[in-house]
Amino acid sequence: MKPSIFRAGLPAGLLLAAALALVDCASRPPEVKPEPEVKIAVPPAPRISLKPYHRSMKEEMVRSFEKADEILIGVYTGTYADGPSGRAYYFDQVRMFDKQTWAWGREMNVLLPILFAGVRPEIITSREFKTLSALDRTGICWDDYEGPRSLYLVEGIPTLVFLTLVLDERAATTRRILVDTYPVTKDCRADDVFDLMLRERDTIQ
Repeated sequence: MKPSIFRAGLPAGLLLAAALALVDCASRPPEVKPEPEVKIAVPPAPRISLKPYHRSMKEEMVRSFEKADEILIGVYTGTYADGPSGRAYYFDQVRMFDKQTWAWGREMNVLLPILFAGVRPEIITSREFKTLSALDRTGICWDDYEGPRSLYLVEGIPTLVFLTLVLDERAATTRRILVDTYPVTKDCRADDVFDLMLRERDTIQ
């Protein structure tokens, strides 16, 4: 009789052990996995001899960087009506900047609409740009006249663009609003000035 009683009690013992194990697991706090460290891609030091207007651009880029939700380099292709929201500036050959990792993404051939709200850049055609550059190259890079600074969009030339994102609840979409622009030309070198600004921020932090 004893061996049969032992065999009959074995499943009950296993069930009890399993139940105790479940209670023990439930009482333990869940394992917290550390979040993966985000590595910042600090750009290499650009080879650039800073001129006074480059320094002014760099100082303004710090403020633009803080305000912007998105940063990109794109080629301005034109301005078109955009329904009730007004007119939109369109950019092609777009590269997006990741503010978390400080890395640039690959170039995308997309037509990206950007709206303005309180900021309206001056549009310069490619033909006008040649004439204006001959007269005042630095004026297009950085307008340091009294009063509000002028922003420029030059057709067919890459531009560093700072944007904020605004939710359009009615349309259930997000709209990009222009904050600031800097031409990427051999004189303005907005991309190199931007990289230099990032390196200085990394040193401070």
